[in-house]
Amino acid sequence: MKLWTTNDILSYLEDNLEIVADVTKLTEEEYALVRKDSLGASDSSVVLGVNLYKNKDQLITEKRNKTVTAEEKEIGKKPAVKKGKDLEPFVLDKFVKATGIPIVKPPFMYRHKEYPCLTTNFDGVGIEECIIPVEAKIVTKYGEKYYKKQLPLNKEMVVEVRTSDVVEHIKYWADKCGIPPYYYTQVQQQILFLDSKGYKSPYGYLACIFDDSWDFVYFFVPRDEFVISHIISDGSKLWEKIAA
Repeated sequence: MKLWTTNDILSYLEDNLEIVADVTKLTEEEYALVRKDSLGASDSSVVLGVNLYKNKDQLITEKRNKTVTAEEKEIGKKPAVKKGKDLEPFVLDKFVKATGIPIVKPPFMYRHKEYPCLTTNFDGVGIEECIIPVEAKIVTKYGEKYYKKQLPLNKEMVVEVRTSDVVEHIKYWADKCGIPPYYYTQVQQQILFLDSKGYKSPYGYLACIFDDSWDFVYFFVPRDEFVISHIISDGSKLWEKIAA
């Protein structure tokens, strides 16, 4: 596998994915409206039943409503959301310094050409001998209980299907990675988006700053074909309901 450059990555994404919008040029309202036309990576936890705050019926209602609600307009102004956006470059910089892995930050929302109901934005795309997604998060004191900060980094981890129940499977492997299930699925959808006919992205990372202590930790997330297959199949079925 060749060593990727920044231009290689941007060209690769443009060749393999459809650009929906440059999100850096959208207002909060415009961005909220664009997100209604697909299932983004952050929606994957709802699609697969591991989101703590939203269920499928709520997601269907949200996507069908093609006007932006007052609540949706205000989401970007919430302190936690604003803080996350403001600190994202800081988290990614900490990741680069900790790992030596350079990162490209594509400004676009991308649509999958083969599965057009699915979209994603990348916080960062890491450049090793392969290309990998890097998701940045600010972890609140409440959210800390869902992480295992002292878990050894295991890049040899290989996902095995231990149960046909996708929810239990996600919970098991998210726990193995030391991260919440709802971020495990998000990284898996981003991994899918870095695939092409001749290449499969093998893993991703979740990079986190813990809000109360300012500890920085990053987590290795191996490719999970079982979850990716459900993101595609369950997402497509749910989108049929939304579009009906």
